[in-house]
Amino acid sequence: MAPRSCKAATDLMPTTKMLWDQRLRWYRGAFESLRAHGFQRGIRSDVGWLTFSLWAAASRWLFLFTLLYLVLAIGHVSFSPWLLSLFAFESLIRVVQVKDLGWRYMLLAGLMVEELYYACFLEAVLWRSAYLAFFAHGDRLW
Repeated sequence: MAPRSCKAATDLMPTTKMLWDQRLRWYRGAFESLRAHGFQRGIRSDVGWLTFSLWAAASRWLFLFTLLYLVLAIGHVSFSPWLLSLFAFESLIRVVQVKDLGWRYMLLAGLMVEELYYACFLEAVLWRSAYLAFFAHGDRLW
C-alpha cells in the first residue's frame, strides 16, 4: 500500500531498446503478479485489461496480415466509404493536434505512420512479456 501523497513518475526513454526494456519489465511484472495471485476479486479488472490488450494486439496483426494476403492474392483491397470516412476523421483529429508544429508533422500525423509503428511496437513487447511470464524458464529478458 502506498500513501495518498505518493506520486509515481517515469522518465522518457531516449532509445527504442531502452523503451523495449522498460515496457518489458512493466508488462512482464504485471503478468507475473497476476499469475502469482490468481483470478482474485480485487484484480479481475487487471486480468480483463491484459486479456483485452492481448486480444487487441492480435486483432491488429491479423488485420494487417489479412490486408497483405488480399493484396497478394487478389491484387487490390477496397474499403467501404463509411470506413474510409472514419479513418479520415481520425486522421483529421491527429492533424489538428499537431498543427502548431508545421506541415511536415501534420502530414505524418495524418498518415498515422508513427502511431501505427508505436502501437505495433508496444504490442510486440506485450506479447513477448506474456510469453516470458508464462512460458520462459529462468530470468531471461530477451
